[in-house]
Amino acid sequence: MDLNDDYSDVLQQDAEKGVDQPGADVQSEDYITTSLTQKFDPILKDTLDNVLKITKKLVDQSKYNIKCPYVMDPTRIVVHNTANDAPAINEINYMVSNNLEVSFHFAVDDTQAVQGILLNRNAWHAGDGNGNGNRQGIGIEICYSKSGGDKFLNSEKNAAKLIAYLLHEAEWDIKQITKHQDYSGKYCPHRTLDLGWQRFLNLCEAELAKLNPPKEKFAIGDIVYNTVDLILEGTIYENATKALLPKNTKCKVYKYATKDSVLWIALIDPDGASWNAVWTKQLDKLTVDNPAPPLEKDEMISSLEKRIAELESSVIDKDNLIADLKKQISDLKK
Repeated sequence: MDLNDDYSDVLQQDAEKGVDQPGADVQSEDYITTSLTQKFDPILKDTLDNVLKITKKLVDQSKYNIKCPYVMDPTRIVVHNTANDAPAINEINYMVSNNLEVSFHFAVDDTQAVQGILLNRNAWHAGDGNGNGNRQGIGIEICYSKSGGDKFLNSEKNAAKLIAYLLHEAEWDIKQITKHQDYSGKYCPHRTLDLGWQRFLNLCEAELAKLNPPKEKFAIGDIVYNTVDLILEGTIYENATKALLPKNTKCKVYKYATKDSVLWIALIDPDGASWNAVWTKQLDKLTVDNPAPPLEKDEMISSLEKRIAELESSVIDKDNLIADLKKQISDLKK
């Protein structure tokens, strides 16, 4: 949301009435602090698990009919840029103090996020009336987008942390991140779009990965088998020596390591003779189930003959099946 555009007709009037402007210095003695005790609590805790300070400056209930009149069950995040150079505290303070039907849940700058609306109430930020953006979206304003630079880039990084935390708590994924433009067509978040929307989604995804660490599938010392041919790495780092591990090779789990939020597993020869530790991140291609060895020729003939006997004693039309099985036996005996 571009605050300058949306507020342009009232900024001067509010200034004359003594209402704090977005760029004004605001004290913080009246900020509310509440702990998060339940999943997706309407009020976030003071410091998120991914190290982001959260300050609360919640709109007074007397203004609910203006700022957040509806109970909301959020289904998405809606990202905005403020088109201002004011800090998050001032953006929220201005939003909660005026009587405009313009509101958002968070403003985020380079040092913290400030919450102004409970997460179980709607806000007016997406420009789609009673559409999904306003009625189901958590509105997040990224500060310092007017001038850009390091303050804006660091504000984006903090917004990515906030968004990742919300996704994690709600058990959502990256698809729940949307932008103001998706609902009203407005070019917002303008500077984030200029720099690349996918770039910002990648920031959020990287922060989410930190909150969703991969789980170790096997215990150290387990015997495992690869279900497909695997190209293994000498180390988890770039330019590592590569080796082919043929399908169904018996391996022992040696240890785990994480690089860039990706879990790797090191495998060794259980007998300690043929090869040292080699690494793979394809844990889904490993199993503790010992693959059945292929049948010998005599065992295959015996199995086919047993099947013929079963068919001969049945009442189904079996002539073609028996003929086919006898041909297989004949081919094996050649």
